Amino acid sequence: MNGWAATFAEAAAVGVAEGCEADNEFFLRSGRNNSSQSQETGTTDDNNVNRVSELARSYLLASRSSNNGKKRPRRECSPMNDDEVSSMKKQDTCDHSNDDDDVSVEGVLHENEIVLLDRKNRRVLSSSERTNDGGYVEIGKLDEDGGVKLFDQGANKDVEFPYPTSSDDHCETPLEAYSDIKVILKKIAKKLCTENKKKSKHLAIYDPYFCNGSMVGKLNSLGFRNVYNKMEDCYAIWEKNTTPEFDVLVTNPPYSGDHIEKLMRYVTGDALGERPWLLLMPEWVHKKDYFLQCIGKKCRPLYLVPKKRYVYLPPPGFREKTSSDTHKKSSPFTSYWYIWGGSQDRTDLLAEYFSEKSDGKCMSARSKNGLRDLRRMNKNN
Repeated sequence: MNGWAATFAEAAAVGVAEGCEADNEFFLRSGRNNSSQSQETGTTDDNNVNRVSELARSYLLASRSSNNGKKRPRRECSPMNDDEVSSMKKQDTCDHSNDDDDVSVEGVLHENEIVLLDRKNRRVLSSSERTNDGGYVEIGKLDEDGGVKLFDQGANKDVEFPYPTSSDDHCETPLEAYSDIKVILKKIAKKLCTENKKKSKHLAIYDPYFCNGSMVGKLNSLGFRNVYNKMEDCYAIWEKNTTPEFDVLVTNPPYSGDHIEKLMRYVTGDALGERPWLLLMPEWVHKKDYFLQCIGKKCRPLYLVPKKRYVYLPPPGFREKTSSDTHKKSSPFTSYWYIWGGSQDRTDLLAEYFSEKSDGKCMSARSKNGLRDLRRMNKNN
C-alpha cells in the first residue's frame, strides 16, 4: 500500500478543474504538509491520515463560514449543439423496461440468504444471478408491510397436482432459454399484437404447463410482467374454452406421453387463431408425423438452436436421487425453440428481425434441411 503522503503529493500536482478553484487550497495544503512531514519526521501512514482528517475538517468549517451555511451554486454545463443532440438520438425504439441502471437496491439477509430489495418497485432480486444483458433476476415481491415474499418454488415431490404427472417431467426451464427469445417477444409486443402496440411488461404471456411457477419470475426479470402460469389441468381448460386472455403462448411442455402431440394440435387449431407460439421442445419433434401434419407442407416455422445446450434442473425434492447426474440435471437430448408468428408473413418478419438483433448465442433455421446443416456444423466444430 502506498503511503498517504505520496498519494496526496501526487494529487496536489494535478491541475484544478474549472469551477473547483475554491478546493485548490485544501489539496495543496494536504499534499504539501503531508509530503514534507513524512520526509522530515518519518511519520507513519496513520499520522498522515489523521493530519488529512484535520485539514479536511478545518477546510469544511472555513468553507461553511465563508458561505454563511449556503450551498455552493451548481456548476453550469455548456449547452450541446444540434449535431451533439442528434448523435445522442437512437433510431431503435425498443422498449427498455428491463434496464436496471438507475435501480436502487439494498442487500438484506432472508432465510440465511442474501437478497436484494428494490423498494421503489416492490421487487425482491437475486444477489447472485443476472440476465444475459446484466439485468437483475426477480425472485419475489415485497408485501404491503415491506416483507419479503419469494415466488413459489414448489416445495417438494409430495406436492399433489390435479392431473397425472411424471417425475421426469419436473424440470425448470433455465433463464438463458428465456433470454434467447427476449428479442422475439419484444418484437411481438411492438409489431404483431393485433390491438395497440404494447410494451413488454404488458404483453400477455400464457404458459399452460406448470412445474413450480419459477418461469413467471424469470420472465418478469426480463421485463415481461404479465405472465400466466398456474397449477391447473390445461387440457380440461382447453376443452371448456376457458383459457385466460393472452397475446402469445410460451411453454416448455412435458416430454413424456402424448403431451407434445396434444400441444401441437392445440396451437395449430382454431382456438389460438393467429396468435404466436414459442415452444421449447426436443430436436426430434420436427421429424414426427403429428408435427408435420399439424404445421402442413407450406408452413415454415422459425427454429432457434442454442449454441450451448440447455440444462434443466428439477425443483428441490421433486426427484429421487439417482446415480446418473445427467438424468438428474438434464434431458438426454438437445432441445430448441419452435416459433410461429401467427402467420407465415409474421414468422418471416420475426426470422429477419432475429438475424439482425441476435446476440449470437443461438443459431436459426427455417427448415428440416436447415436444422440438419446446423447439426453438421456443430459436429465439425
